[in-house]
Parts: sequence; structure tokens; C-alpha cells
Amino acid sequence: MTGKGGHTAGTDGVQASGSQRRHHPLADSQSAASAHGRRLLTLKEAADYLALSIWTVRELVWKGRLPAVRLTRRLHFDRRDLDRLIDHAKDRI
Repeated sequence: MTGKGGHTAGTDGVQASGSQRRHHPLADSQSAASAHGRRLLTLKEAADYLALSIWTVRELVWKGRLPAVRLTRRLHFDRRDLDRLIDHAKDRI
């Protein structure tokens, strides 16, 4: 089916959804955090950074394996602590 300007109606929808599939929110949170040089990440950003669920990150905090910063009632995470956790896990493999 042809729409305005001779474009195929189905093609526009496929291209838009295709580009949306390539776009990943994780890339946004990581690039936004690194672009601003932020040292502290939110719980969700830390989970994305580690490629873990939010509950798994909470569990790491509860078990004492990951330090958390509590400036308010919310948990924040120092990027260096996240990197240390990753490095420590590499040593065990």
C-alpha cells in the first residue's frame, strides 16, 4: 500500500521498529552516566552496568559483597566498587 509521497506504508513501520530494536536503554544509561562523569549510579543503573537484575544487586548488598552508598533512602553505587566486584569475580574463574 502506498501512502503520501509514494512511500510504502509498511516499510516506514518496519524501519521505525527496526531502529527501535537496535536502540537499547542500557546503552543510554551507561553513556549518560559516563558522559557526565558521574561516580555514583542508581540501583537500576548499577544492575544494568553489571548485567544483573535489581534484586540480585540488592542481594549482593545484603550479603556484604557489594558496598552501597545511602545518601537518602535510596541506594547508590560507586562505579569503582562495581568494577572491583567484576575484577574479583574474574579472579575466581
